[in-house]
Amino acid sequence: MKKTVIAATLIATALLLVSCGGKGKKAKDADGKIDAVEAAKDLMDKAPEDRNTKEAAIYWLKKSNGIDYSAIAPSWELDESRKYTFTGDESSVRFNFFKKEGEYTVEDHVADVRKLFAATAAVSECGKNVVGFSSAKTKEDAMKEADLEDLIEKGKPSYMFGIELYIGMYSWDFIKDEAFRTCSVGVLTKKVDGDDVKCGYSVEFYKGMQMSWEDTEKVLNETLTDEVMEKAVKEYNKKK
Repeated sequence: MKKTVIAATLIATALLLVSCGGKGKKAKDADGKIDAVEAAKDLMDKAPEDRNTKEAAIYWLKKSNGIDYSAIAPSWELDESRKYTFTGDESSVRFNFFKKEGEYTVEDHVADVRKLFAATAAVSECGKNVVGFSSAKTKEDAMKEADLEDLIEKGKPSYMFGIELYIGMYSWDFIKDEAFRTCSVGVLTKKVDGDDVKCGYSVEFYKGMQMSWEDTEKVLNETLTDEVMEKAVKEYNKKK
């Protein structure tokens, strides 16, 4: 009932805005008549103003990456009391998933990584996760399918003097809007009696490298000439 009232209010507001000269992407159809539903959608599709909110992270997860929050949300109960647990804007989205109770194990983390890997593969426009330019020199190599089992094998725990060493960092790319996007995962820890204890994981989505390191350096060298840098310094000093 509440959703129905909200939807009706949005449509009514959309009609009012359009009738007063407000503009929407699809406020009118081919006959010039008002399309109230589309106008209401325009109103609803607004990014949250505060980037440090769960709403903003969920919004940009879908808007920029095409992923529904339900596809990546952990199965265990979250501790959402910490500051900057969620952040999101057009450039990047980050979720810090802190487990509310109980131990967070390596096995838990690998299971969560598998879930994330499946979520990005499901929305990737080439039908798979890819290696990306962070470790490839050519477009052909960058488009090769990322091997999750190899990532997990390379990232498995090691031991020194009987102490487990596990960073839990994994990274791969997927294709969205014909661009490489990166999913980066890592373990979160907290201090307990002076020791670092695993308490969850972080996952970040952002636009990845679109060319190799060598090509990126070449473009920068061609673009950031001495003349351009000198002009930029002068403009900066004027504003100070």
